[in-house]
Amino acid sequence: MNSRARELLLRYWDFPVFASLLQGQGVTLENASVLDVGCGSGYTTLLISERFSPRRLDAFDVVPGQVELAKNRGIDANIFIADVVDPKLPEHSYDAVFVCGVLHHCPEWRTGLARVANLLRDGGILLVEEPGSRHIQLETLLMGRPPANGAWTGLESFKTELASVGLSIVD
Repeated sequence: MNSRARELLLRYWDFPVFASLLQGQGVTLENASVLDVGCGSGYTTLLISERFSPRRLDAFDVVPGQVELAKNRGIDANIFIADVVDPKLPEHSYDAVFVCGVLHHCPEWRTGLARVANLLRDGGILLVEEPGSRHIQLETLLMGRPPANGAWTGLESFKTELASVGLSIVD
């Protein structure tokens, strides 16, 4: 979703939380190979570039118009069209992958999560921002239908699915 409120939330809440979590684990993404999954208009790609200065930054979205908007931001990144359920990228090629507000829109989010997990190198980090059940209720009310045709049920099912693809949550 492209909105000023969403951008403010990402810049002043989500990305500072990501940075704090990485710092707490002694991880830097400077000189890392980083992927932004579902980059939309490129705002998250911009934040990744500004805050983390990765050596290589790739970003994709399934919507061609969004990819064009992202490219027009002038970010030093390889931005292209792809789908989270079949991104057609080499396995084990990224040190970190960001997924911000994407999976809850994807009916096959479990497949997408598995594909993303396979893109991480050993010791790689997956940084995810997805809504909980209250947000899903609000989005359902506003849109007249649940996102991803009801496939996304909230963070608890996401946490369970993480283990099935070999990932774990680090506090």
